[in-house]
Amino acid sequence: MDIDLPSKQAGYEGRTPIHDAILWRNAALLELLLKKGARYDAIDKNGSGILHLAAQSANLDVIEILRDACIRGLSPTQPNVAGDPPMKILMARMLGEEARRQPGDTVPAYDEFLLFKQLLQEIQKRNLGLFRTRDHVDSVEDDAISEIGGPKAACVGDDNRTFESNLAYMNTVLSTGSIGEFS
Repeated sequence: MDIDLPSKQAGYEGRTPIHDAILWRNAALLELLLKKGARYDAIDKNGSGILHLAAQSANLDVIEILRDACIRGLSPTQPNVAGDPPMKILMARMLGEEARRQPGDTVPAYDEFLLFKQLLQEIQKRNLGLFRTRDHVDSVEDDAISEIGGPKAACVGDDNRTFESNLAYMNTVLSTGSIGEFS
């Protein structure tokens, strides 16, 4: 079985097993697919990727698994075909009218919102090369990293940045005492 084979079923074109695992909130399947090397950059016919679908499902277990996957290379602000970036999708689910909800839809809790925001921050920082491995973290950085999710923020391979990136990161942390907010 090809774990990246896109669906050709009407209405689900381009959706891969990883997309379905996220939408169905199937944490065990998602974890298995990621361990087996499933591509997390696939986009369905609506322009939705895993971040859009994670915002739609807003499930703590799914979001934690995506955080553990140390994703890089995806844009946390990439809109889908409708023009909605992942955070807008989650906010619409949180603040949307009850009458517009599908049967079985739940309103995302504040914890789910915070964890999803952390996921997007981590991906954005990783894309910019700002994360450091735990081996290189001093007490000032410890506090800053704790603000965005603790030790999970440091992933294997996150220390492959240039000296200038490290220096810029340290100057930011030392001057502000924290990591900047995600917008």
